[in-house]
Amino acid sequence: MNQGKAQCELLKEIRSQIAIQNGIQYETSECGFEGDCKGTCPKCETELKFIEQQLIKRKKSGKSILITGITAGI
Repeated sequence: MNQGKAQCELLKEIRSQIAIQNGIQYETSECGFEGDCKGTCPKCETELKFIEQQLIKRKKSGKSILITGITAGI
């Protein structure tokens, strides 16, 4: 696995952890990017924007936002 794919998988795991901690309905799908990626792509960016929007909704509705215990080492 190249460095970009490894970074992509790590970021996907972080997004999943944030979603679980905040009760966000979130499903990842297999990355279909071919070749040597840089670790993020339009699909990754779409997933990130979805998580961000859901966190904003939680905050606006007065619910707490949890982003704890996330560590990443590349």
